[in-house]
Amino acid sequence: MCPLARNARTVLIILVTISLIPACSKLRPKKVEAVAEETDPLSKAGAVGKRTDPGAPFPASSTPKEVASRWGSTAIPIDHQTGVSYGPPGCPVAVIGTDVYDLKTYKAIRTLPDKYEAQALHALTGDGRYFASASKSPNQTDTAVTVWASDTGKTVLQVPGQKEAFVDVLAFAHNQYLLLGGRHGPQIDVWDVEKGKVVGQLTVPEQQVRAEKLAFSPDSKYFAHLGHDKLVVIDAGTNKQVAVMAPPADGQGPGGGATFIYAWSQGLAFSPDGSELALFSAHPTSPKLVVWNTRGERVLDAPVMMPPHISHKHVLEWLPDGSGWLINRYLFDRTTRRVVVSIRIPFASNVLPHIVDKNRVIGIFGQDTNRLQTITLPWEKLDAALKAMAGGSEAYIAPGAGISLDLVLTGLRGDETETRRTLSEALTSRLARDRVTVAQGQPTILRLKLAEEAGESLPIFQRQSPFDFRGQDTGRKATEAKGSAVLELIAAGEPQPLWRGNLSASSSRSFQDEINDATVRKSMLEHLTRQLNGTDLPYFIPKSKDILALPAVVE
Repeated sequence: MCPLARNARTVLIILVTISLIPACSKLRPKKVEAVAEETDPLSKAGAVGKRTDPGAPFPASSTPKEVASRWGSTAIPIDHQTGVSYGPPGCPVAVIGTDVYDLKTYKAIRTLPDKYEAQALHALTGDGRYFASASKSPNQTDTAVTVWASDTGKTVLQVPGQKEAFVDVLAFAHNQYLLLGGRHGPQIDVWDVEKGKVVGQLTVPEQQVRAEKLAFSPDSKYFAHLGHDKLVVIDAGTNKQVAVMAPPADGQGPGGGATFIYAWSQGLAFSPDGSELALFSAHPTSPKLVVWNTRGERVLDAPVMMPPHISHKHVLEWLPDGSGWLINRYLFDRTTRRVVVSIRIPFASNVLPHIVDKNRVIGIFGQDTNRLQTITLPWEKLDAALKAMAGGSEAYIAPGAGISLDLVLTGLRGDETETRRTLSEALTSRLARDRVTVAQGQPTILRLKLAEEAGESLPIFQRQSPFDFRGQDTGRKATEAKGSAVLELIAAGEPQPLWRGNLSASSSRSFQDEINDATVRKSMLEHLTRQLNGTDLPYFIPKSKDILALPAVVE
């Protein structure tokens, strides 16, 4: 393995300065500004693009009152050290820092008398009455747990830590029972908050308890557990298995596909009425959502085409009426099996969007990391847009329709034919995810403008082992490769692009193969194609200004 570096101190500086994050530009043609005067809450906030890249975020100088007037809700100030805890969708309160907030009025109704570890595991009961927090961040033994009554602020239960025990699972059941378990064993202790003692135990069918493998039904009568190659439902009262979920559609063959799909699970959740169980798998080649009924039969097995989520936290929440799911930062519609709302959040954010109720989502939007805000989802307009798309309304881009590709390449530092092939394949594959085809001579064009340039010339160090972080100077050098790209949707007769995004790519710093100009440049193109694959492209832009583009984007 040969890393490019000057020295250990310089490596850190270089990695920070050239590791670039793709960001969409905000292009706002005049005709779009006129549309933004409508009363629709998302349009007023610049969150739904009609003929442009969706969304101008709130100016940095915006006050919470100004933000509230645009979104129709009150913004709650936070910072990166503030703990944010939600109950299940429908819970009437949230705990933000040490304050308990009413999610109807967005006002603090109580302040907890004690500070708690913001990075620890937290839980709220479904009715919002109790709030629990671990005393330490995850992956530590001897972790205690404290439970407060959110209506009085008083401590109602303290569970002491154990020297050899972890707290990997911290959840509530029946609005009264605290569930605690960890990797030290297969048992989950059931604490009665009101009695202040352990009243039972649950046993998972594995050697240890893992939070990401568990889900409890709303009535807490059952829990689901995900094993190596099997997903089962267990009766919490008897600890007996009551159902085995059918394997995912492409996981039934001898190749063991179910194992890999389950291994990439990022969410497991029962429906609000407990009649169904959903799992989201972020498998790189086939991300999907699978839903089963209580008999273990698959009732939905659909690809979920969305950019990868970069964070150690994940969300899978059902809409209260079961009509869809919030998956990390995307709202996925059950009927159409499409992402209908895309919520942009700060890179690698620890505060993810949360469903308050059928019509509201709370979170940190765009790059505004200092305010927790809500949006009201315009279901009538979203449904109208889906209906228009299904009915074949005139559109610049739509599933089943074709668009052309146009590559404008400048400053190439390698073979042009190979570069065009690589980028064309990446764009074609990305469009195919939304069933948009590529064909010549179409009135709508997806244009990629790429400009290449040389970066720094750096010495090559040869690592002697995986533990050799500095490596031995080989006396050779290699020149970094950089690429700046603009991606645009252009339509005949329109003076401005329908949508625009900016991307920046840089070459790798570590290689398994030989380092030379060709391999360094190849790594830059691979970085760019990965970004193209994760680009949040619109799949439906209607010609009518009265119909929303899809997915609607919250910025």
